Amino acid sequence: MRNQDKKIFNHNSFRIVFLLLTVVFFSANKAYAQFAISEDFRGSGNPNIIIGGPGGSAGTAYLTSGVDDPVNQGWLRLTTSDANQRGYAYINNSFPSTEGVLVDFEYKMWRDVNDNYRGADGLGVYLFDASVPFQIGGLGGSLGYAPNGGNGLAGGYVGVGFDAYGNFSNPTEGRVGGPGEVPNAVVLRGPTTNNASTTNRYLNHVELGTRTGGNDAIRNRNEIDYNTRVDDRPDDGTFYRRVQLEILPLDAVGEYYQIIVRWKKSPTANFTDLISYTTTDAPPPLLKLGFGASTGGGVNYHEIRNLLVTTPGNLRVDKRANKDFLRTVSSGGANQVTYTIEVYNDTDFNALNVDFLDRLTDGDGNLIPEGTSGFNITSITTEGFTSITLPDVSSLSTNEITGTFDLAANSIGKIYVTGRLYSVPQGNVLNNFVEITPLLYDEDVSNNSKQISTPVYAEGLDVVINKTVNSPCLDPVSGNTFTLQVANVGQNTIDYSYSTGWWTTTARRIRVTEVVPPGYTFAQTPAQYTGWTRYVSPNTPSSGYTTYTYSIGDNGEAQGSLTTGEVYEHPITYTISGVNTAYTNSASVVYDQRTITYNWNGTTVSTDIVETSGNQGNNTDTVDITLNPVAPTVSSPIYYCQGETASQLTATETNSSYTLKWYTVPGGFASSTPFTPSTTSSGTYTFYVSQFNGQCEGPLASINVIVIATPTAGEIGNNQSICTDTAPALITSTTDGTGTGSVTYRWESSDDGSTGWTTISGETASTYQPGVLTASKYYRRITIVTSGVACESSASNVVAITTRNCKVITNPMIYQRVKSN
Repeated sequence: MRNQDKKIFNHNSFRIVFLLLTVVFFSANKAYAQFAISEDFRGSGNPNIIIGGPGGSAGTAYLTSGVDDPVNQGWLRLTTSDANQRGYAYINNSFPSTEGVLVDFEYKMWRDVNDNYRGADGLGVYLFDASVPFQIGGLGGSLGYAPNGGNGLAGGYVGVGFDAYGNFSNPTEGRVGGPGEVPNAVVLRGPTTNNASTTNRYLNHVELGTRTGGNDAIRNRNEIDYNTRVDDRPDDGTFYRRVQLEILPLDAVGEYYQIIVRWKKSPTANFTDLISYTTTDAPPPLLKLGFGASTGGGVNYHEIRNLLVTTPGNLRVDKRANKDFLRTVSSGGANQVTYTIEVYNDTDFNALNVDFLDRLTDGDGNLIPEGTSGFNITSITTEGFTSITLPDVSSLSTNEITGTFDLAANSIGKIYVTGRLYSVPQGNVLNNFVEITPLLYDEDVSNNSKQISTPVYAEGLDVVINKTVNSPCLDPVSGNTFTLQVANVGQNTIDYSYSTGWWTTTARRIRVTEVVPPGYTFAQTPAQYTGWTRYVSPNTPSSGYTTYTYSIGDNGEAQGSLTTGEVYEHPITYTISGVNTAYTNSASVVYDQRTITYNWNGTTVSTDIVETSGNQGNNTDTVDITLNPVAPTVSSPIYYCQGETASQLTATETNSSYTLKWYTVPGGFASSTPFTPSTTSSGTYTFYVSQFNGQCEGPLASINVIVIATPTAGEIGNNQSICTDTAPALITSTTDGTGTGSVTYRWESSDDGSTGWTTISGETASTYQPGVLTASKYYRRITIVTSGVACESSASNVVAITTRNCKVITNPMIYQRVKSN
């Protein structure tokens, strides 16, 4: 839908669901790292997604929401259907590779022009080392991953090419290995190295579709891309591709990994495996995800939507809707939608008695009434479950569905919820939230829920204002910059125009109002309200306030119309500064008609709201500006002995309403659950925590956890045999104990050398001089290292000191017999 009218909805529906969540659990010897990234790319973007390209005539990636598509109906467009385009995007948050990675996304590859190449070049998806700054690889046939007259993707681990033209498998332009030009293929390439003869080497490929007729005939078939020139993006019934890339460790020591690529060509189909490749290239500990695409003489739009990145091998849920937007009339099924809920059990165990919850809410999170006053669920069907208990639709009294199910190991269950919408929800958006709660422990809870949002068009005239801000966090120095956009989200066209007659003049106007309180510094240049006429009213509505009114449609003002879903092409921007406290900023819009009637007695002026009252609920939009929290209070460093049982980390919020976000690395994914450090290995481990007030996140406080290596015990010597009631020789230190920190010792004794060891008070030297012994005794030594905490070695060898009776025993009778003789 290139150059389509811009579209917009109330800002509540702008708020894309972008789940950046990591939950990390530590047991005694193994760390389980979980995460889930969910980004639909339908909205206006997220600062954690970096989108770019060379710019200029070579193009750059962008989000089509509000540009080529209705807002919240957009895609991530990596290239346009112009020649020699390049674009990329990557998620600038790292995630762990410990338990594997699953990437799931949809794409469209199509064109609205004819070329002589039958489409090109293709789409690349890649995982790369998070510790390496992003640097795109070669474009053209290298798809942003492999070299092309330069270097491959910095830190690349694996690149998957969805290759329409066929050069990603071609060993030319610096690409290493491959069978040659293979159009309509999925191709794997390996890690980036510093060696031009090994970097991004060819690994494997699969050829798709019928392979007869030569490369041109193969390219012309609808496999990787859609090869019929169309004016608008093909719908899912015409061309649909959903891809999964999975990387799994195959052994406990991380020697072998499996790379799996699968896809489906229909929303209702099952996935088909395309490639399964085993590699000994271990992934970096932390990864990031990126996409790249390019065109040459052949062209395509390359677009992505509905991305999920998470850990495999657990229970998880995903959701899709079969509509990009809804209306509230039944004509043509405009108000009907079907949600497909997919539940995956990737484990080797049956999932039993799993709780299920599905809710339909408006933009403010309120449950939508069930029935013809809100949303009426007409059917619930399921497939793939061993057993499932869900309510009958006739018994539903609310739009909240609860139930339980069993799902066999390594299987997928699907729940289909169909219904009709009869009223416009608050925020002009219908939200559907699903959550599953296993009865038993699930290693990854971050992917157990999913929410999707569907925009709703009102009937009749419906003008809406959307207010956004560059940051919801207060910037008292540079200020916060706001942007206002106005659009028609109704089914009827809105005319903003001025007309004159014999006795009357009529102005249909769109008017935006912004009220600035006393003490606020308001800054705006004429270029920031181009296309509007601005009126400034000091001391309005009361002393110290200033009201700014922006108008189109009156005499001398801009004239025109807004069709269904169209955005007025000129936004209003301004900056507010000089504020040191949190505040709320609101703006409103009204569509009215001012009529001036001339008669013999003078003139009569009347102003009437044209928009019906039922559609005026979205005529005001509010943004809350809050203060950045400070860093939470922490204790650092924290010391542990190697192998000691650690406690969960703690931090203290400065405000009871704040929540804490925990990180293993800055720029990674946040966990709401504090980490429990592992003490299996010695060293210094840094964790990070911040405060979040619902909108703004404060700076990170770091906590250093220092695990002290277990000291060595050394050896003592030697065994002795002594007479009873004498003192043994000094017990020496054959080998001193060692460790990091101040070394001291503890001496222990026992009567039998195996039990009853007791500490000898006051003895801390490396040697020990026992006193007089009346019986055999056994001794051992413990090495103690003190460095923030006292850590002990295992016991040394045991020295045995054996006593014997050394007295001369005489017999008096022998003496008497000798004397008598």
